[in-house]
Parts: sequence; C-alpha cells; structure tokens
Amino acid sequence: GVSLAGIRLLSAETFDARPFDSEDPHGLTLSDITRHYFKSRSGKVADLAAAELEVRGSELLFAALLAAEGVVDGTLAGSLSTTGDVIRAALRGIGLAPGVSVLSSMFLMAFPKIAEVREHEVVLAFADGAVLPDPTAPQLAEIAVATAATYQTLTGEPARVAMLSFSTLGSA
Repeated sequence: GVSLAGIRLLSAETFDARPFDSEDPHGLTLSDITRHYFKSRSGKVADLAAAELEVRGSELLFAALLAAEGVVDGTLAGSLSTTGDVIRAALRGIGLAPGVSVLSSMFLMAFPKIAEVREHEVVLAFADGAVLPDPTAPQLAEIAVATAATYQTLTGEPARVAMLSFSTLGSA
C-alpha cells in the first residue's frame, strides 16, 4: 500500500504558521518566497505586492515555488487543473532547466514481472508530444535527450531511446 507518513500539505495561507521542523533547513517564510519570485520575474511583475497576490492566488504557482526553493521534493497537480495552468505555473515558478529550450513532459510506466510473459520489471519513459504537438526535428532530438536524461536520473538505469510518431487527428 501507499503510506502518507511524512506527507505535509502546505498552502500560502498556512505556510508561515507551519510547525518548526528541525529537518527543514530552509526556514523560508512566505515573504522570502514572494521576494525570490519577484526577483525572478523582474520586469514581468509590477511590484512586490503584485507578486504576493500572484503567489497567494495560485496554489499551482505556490507549489512550483516551493519546489524551486527546495522546500518540497515534488508536487502533484493536474487532476483539478488544466495542463496549460500546470505548465504556466511551472514555467513561472521553476523555469526550464539550464540548457533546455524546448518544453516537454514525460511520464514513467512500470510494467511488473509476469511469470511466463516478462522475466523482469520493465520501466518505460514516454515523452508527451501533446505539449508540443508539431515539433521540428531539432526539437524532437532535444525532447529525446531530455527524456533520456530524466529517465536515467529517476531510475538509475541507462536509457535506450526509440522515437514513435503519433497523430491526434486534430485534437491537440
């Protein structure tokens, strides 16, 4: 089963009132996070008050900022928000990794060992072409390289890459 031990729910409204955790070396306040966000969005957010309104007004942005600051190890989003909203918050709060110019997403699927079918568990990474529905060849190459690097980081295994084409029949 899944254990929720150690899981803490954080919100912009209750962040500063959270109990002190000796294992949390950050000690950041909402004001600290807002100031960092304002500096990172220089020229795009009018002033510190506007930055605070953005941070308090978007749970997705707040979560992305917590991840960017290293306060949390990850976030979970998308069941109550559109893909576009999740992506915009991640871009504003975290940004693209250094050296990455093409936004893409990926997910892992783990296929368990099945007697007489598969001798070992198999983990596959799938890059989501729906984020960039009509990529150029160089963009596809960058997506493949980024997906392979993420796969290796998450699984500890070297990646082998195959490229598949798809068609959304106009739905993307």
